Amino acid sequence: MPTPNFGTGFEHQIIATGAVATGGTQIWNGASGTISVDTTTFRTGSASLRVNPTAALGYLRRTVVAGNRHLVGVIHYHFTSLPTGDNSEVVTFGADAQVGIGVRASDGKWYASNGTTQVSALGPSTAGWYRIDFHFDTSTNPHTIYWKINGVTQTQVDRATAAADIANYSLGAVVTPTTVDFNIDDVAISYATGD
Repeated sequence: MPTPNFGTGFEHQIIATGAVATGGTQIWNGASGTISVDTTTFRTGSASLRVNPTAALGYLRRTVVAGNRHLVGVIHYHFTSLPTGDNSEVVTFGADAQVGIGVRASDGKWYASNGTTQVSALGPSTAGWYRIDFHFDTSTNPHTIYWKINGVTQTQVDRATAAADIANYSLGAVVTPTTVDFNIDDVAISYATGD
């Protein structure tokens, strides 16, 4: 992964919007729904973000600095219960909430959506942590999501649309109200190209 622009293991235990980090940058620019700091279930350290909405949304959002057309990252997920609905993105990119990676209730599989949907052969269970690596590239037409689950490369997803900046990204149950319970930990994000 290239040099990170942002990283968190939620050890700071800050999920309030407007809280400012050292250097004066807001940590989170938006939040919604049922989210909390969890000091019981975590991958490393002593905390994680718990997302557990009931027929609702629950997420944190961070604004991307203008001019960035690459979002490269790694995020770790642990599910206590899987989502009850399809379109259950767990990370979204940009202003279009339908662009992201999530889990479908209909078949229990991971998927990436970017105007079209690519379904993985893999699906999460309620045991263990899952590592999602991604590179969202909006620098050319088409926009592309490259992604991996636990190191296994998944089929990329393309969307024919003009090059554009990435406005933000969100972590959590973002698109369609759902009932789900999962934790997010060890997040690293970069605005540079990378593998």
